[in-house]
Amino acid sequence: NRIVLPVSYVLLGAAGLYTQYTFPFVLLVHNAVFAVWWLKLARTETGGWRRLIQWAAAQLAIVTLYLPWLQAALNSLTGWSPAGRGYSLLEAALDVARVLTVGVTLPIESAIPAITATGLFIALGILPTPLRVGFARSRADSEWHGVWVPLTYLALPIGLILALDLYKPAWLKFLVVVLPPLHLMAGLGLRKLVQASGYTGDSAITPAQRVLRGVAWVLGLALLLVPLGPSLHNLYFEPVYARDNYRGIARDITAFWKPGDAIILNAPNQWEVFTYYFRERDVYPTPYHPTPQQADTFLSSVSVGRRRLFVLYWGDAESDPTRLIENWLTEHAYSAADHWYGNVRVTTYGLAPLPDEPQRELDARFGEAIRLRGYSLTGDRFEPGDILPITLYWESMVPVSERYKVTVQLLDSGGVLRAQRDAEPGNGLYPTTEWAQSATTIDRLGVQLPPDLATDDYSLVVGMYHISSGERLPVAGRTDHVRLGTVTVR
Repeated sequence: NRIVLPVSYVLLGAAGLYTQYTFPFVLLVHNAVFAVWWLKLARTETGGWRRLIQWAAAQLAIVTLYLPWLQAALNSLTGWSPAGRGYSLLEAALDVARVLTVGVTLPIESAIPAITATGLFIALGILPTPLRVGFARSRADSEWHGVWVPLTYLALPIGLILALDLYKPAWLKFLVVVLPPLHLMAGLGLRKLVQASGYTGDSAITPAQRVLRGVAWVLGLALLLVPLGPSLHNLYFEPVYARDNYRGIARDITAFWKPGDAIILNAPNQWEVFTYYFRERDVYPTPYHPTPQQADTFLSSVSVGRRRLFVLYWGDAESDPTRLIENWLTEHAYSAADHWYGNVRVTTYGLAPLPDEPQRELDARFGEAIRLRGYSLTGDRFEPGDILPITLYWESMVPVSERYKVTVQLLDSGGVLRAQRDAEPGNGLYPTTEWAQSATTIDRLGVQLPPDLATDDYSLVVGMYHISSGERLPVAGRTDHVRLGTVTVR
């Protein structure tokens, strides 16, 4: 035990740091409890200083095992933005209690009975057992020592989160580390409730005491467990609470994967869950809160020699609040597809030369306000599965008050639609309502060719339509699209 227990503690402590952001709170509680115990008892005992040295060595060993990931964790944690205190402490405390008792799927109104019951049981657990004949004061002291440790474990992490302004509903999942003391304290209160019914633990009890004991058990468990029914139902059967489908993302990317492709994760903490399902190479997490220089250096390096990029956008407000990654890719790549998997958006980009001037000049008027000055198409021969890169050069002749989407379509020799790409200009970053009058807006987009596309010569056409109604803008009053040219697929 002198070897197994300390080694086990060190390994479990390091494992906790690797797997849970808020596990440092647990170690903080351990150290607080040890400090109180050592100052009160062990300091004056024989070997007390040896115990202190052993404890410090164990903490140092835990940190040493965590060193390979320490810098990455610090970069992530120090980038967390404060909540801003746009809430009252009572509101935050109630929300914390709701999540700890019934989870995230029930509103606060439905959680009040469970919160109240849990609070009563914890209060019962804290209160000392009334002294009876033969119940020594030393036992009462021992009982209190057994209460304040889980109570500290429960209160300290919650108090620090609120004090440090780290309370955000999205971060409450990190409080999973305080569930053990919560359950211990509630269980202790339930035990005392049963004891109050007259049950003493002896096998010889009266029928009345047996009934009271059963009623106490049923009442206590009902108060705790009944609200969990609808909570668990919502968690497992309501689509709104489904986790983001990283398994499906990995499966779909694998189906389209070709040599020369790469995957970019815009939030570095997607790495663990995505690479669990996707074991290929060429996966690159972006810097957290990148500067413009960091974004440019990172993306320029990853893009060298690539044909396509699959980019997983998640948690933009936290990981890249100014959207530097997406803006860079909008200017330097051709967005070809957007797919949503829960809260994760996967965008496919093609990489090709980036012309700044039209390859072919046009003067196509869309409605009364927008003109297509020309286009550039990099290449005229493609293979099935390729991304066809096209650059459109737009100009607003007068201020545009409506938002429009661009559609680029590939039609076969019979006029049948075979592929298309629809998006607001700049993949949504350059909406028509923000165009400067008479200025040119360069819009790069890609058309994803199906992997089974037949060999043929295809026509490429472009149109523009209202984002809400779908009504197309007329082109010079004669048609609703412009034919850009012909491409060959072999």
